[in-house]
Amino acid sequence: MIKAKDLIWFILIAAAGGLNHAPYFYGFEHLPVGTATLLFYMMLTIGAYILGKLFFEEKMTKVKYFSLILAVIGLNIIYRFSLTGSQIIPAIATMFSGFLGACAVVFSKKLSSYYTETQILTVLFSDMVIINLAICFIFKENVPVISFSTAWLAEAAYASTMLIANTAVIEGFKYLEPSIGSLIGLLEVIFCCYLWSDFFQRYHDYSINHWQSNNYQFCRNAEYSKIS
Repeated sequence: MIKAKDLIWFILIAAAGGLNHAPYFYGFEHLPVGTATLLFYMMLTIGAYILGKLFFEEKMTKVKYFSLILAVIGLNIIYRFSLTGSQIIPAIATMFSGFLGACAVVFSKKLSSYYTETQILTVLFSDMVIINLAICFIFKENVPVISFSTAWLAEAAYASTMLIANTAVIEGFKYLEPSIGSLIGLLEVIFCCYLWSDFFQRYHDYSINHWQSNNYQFCRNAEYSKIS
């Protein structure tokens, strides 16, 4: 049972999580993947810093600011950044998506001490489905037919990893300051590069472009990543 005082936080988390994916995929569709990844994770991290200060009165130290600067520099080293005038709107959409992601994970701290991960994620994922189906119908996007195929296996893998990741994030942020949690979250970038170099290159039977078309984030990011 959701208490009245907690309803606003559930609404904010659900709205942020539900609206996060459309601008995210729009940005990745119209930007170089390295640029989109850089902008997304940069705003995810900066957003966590801002929200931690505003809503949790997190004390910002020189070490935290220095860590943020190093994180942004590291992202620039790993990913190539390029942007043209026609890509300004996709860039803004990607950054907006990153900030929404920060809202979803940081605001979970307001609830994670009183509600289980299952309760929080049920609200989040239910709203995510409803909002994205509505966006799909508004823009007349095609909904793929459910079938036992490589495409749906990729979708199932993406959904499963997202569920596990969000469960871990909610549990982790419960005990961590938002800025620290966001910096640790950047390990996803390192794991992405490792998976590409160590795993996917061993199994060329996987069609990366096919997985790319089905929004499998790890494959999409890693394919165009340039490690300095």
